Amino acid sequence: MIVKHLCRNMGKTTKLVALALRTGAYLVVMNMSEIARIQRNFSPVPKMITFNEFINRSYFDKGISSFIIDNADLLLQQMSAVSITVISTTYSEGG
Repeated sequence: MIVKHLCRNMGKTTKLVALALRTGAYLVVMNMSEIARIQRNFSPVPKMITFNEFINRSYFDKGISSFIIDNADLLLQQMSAVSITVISTTYSEGG
């Protein structure tokens, strides 16, 4: 797993859109408004689903082999009724 840790407005989504297009992964984004924003600002666009579709496993394409999650911190917070203050990730050399 690769973790892209960048400040707000530093091109995270741009990098993830390019990566999703290159790898064929589905891009998981916050909501339909974010999908519309990406469709307005990028061409071509990767296949995308929303956080809710991801959480509820509402995806049916048999060809899905991987996901790229934009704003994973917001996804985790959406899943919790209380504030998440710290997360840890596992780093493995070589990706």
